[in-house]
Formats: sequence, C-alpha cells, structure tokens
Amino acid sequence: MSGPSGPSTVTGVSGYFGLTFAAANLAYGLNIFYYPRTDPLTGFAKFGTLAPALAGISADQFDLGIAGYNALALMGSDIGCGTDKKYYLRLDPITGFTIFGTLHPGTGESAELDL
Repeated sequence: MSGPSGPSTVTGVSGYFGLTFAAANLAYGLNIFYYPRTDPLTGFAKFGTLAPALAGISADQFDLGIAGYNALALMGSDIGCGTDKKYYLRLDPITGFTIFGTLHPGTGESAELDL
C-alpha cells in the first residue's frame, strides 16, 4: 500500500484511489476490500483485493487495460445488472465523457451501461 503523501512502501505499490467492501465471498473470500489503482508504469487501472484480516495485504487481480477509472462501489442486490456487481465511473480520455459500468469481481469482465 502507499504510505502517507503517496510514496510507496517496501512493496513498491502505489496509485490506489478507491476502496469498497464486500462481506460476501465474491471469489476471494469473506470480508474483503476491493480497490482500483493506477499502475504508474502503464497508466492503466488495476483491480485488486485487500484482506484486512491479513495485515492489509493487497493483491492486484486484473489489469483493466485502460485508464480513467475514478470510482468503485459494490451493490450486493440486483439493481438491473445482477447481484454482487462492482459499479464504476470512468472518464473516457478521447471523448471526455464519464462512463458508468459494471465490473465482475471474480473475472474482471467489465460492461459499460447506457444511461
């Protein structure tokens, strides 16, 4: 994890900018935090997990292959796109529009939603 004011810790991982929690097992165990972070080398977003019971050990799970993600939230109930989905906002660098979509926490599959 990043230390105060952003410098990386011994693990060398930085760029975290969001955090959401799920008590249910969404593929990585019970009571896990999920985060997006920007990889400082590629500029692309990574999606990962953080286990608070294991001294806050984090692990990137997927490279989302694009930049611009800026918010992440979990909905445990079905609000139209299925249960236990992560919803995100992403700024499209080409159009400048904000995109709303879902991210499956177990597979990393994302889907943009029409608003």
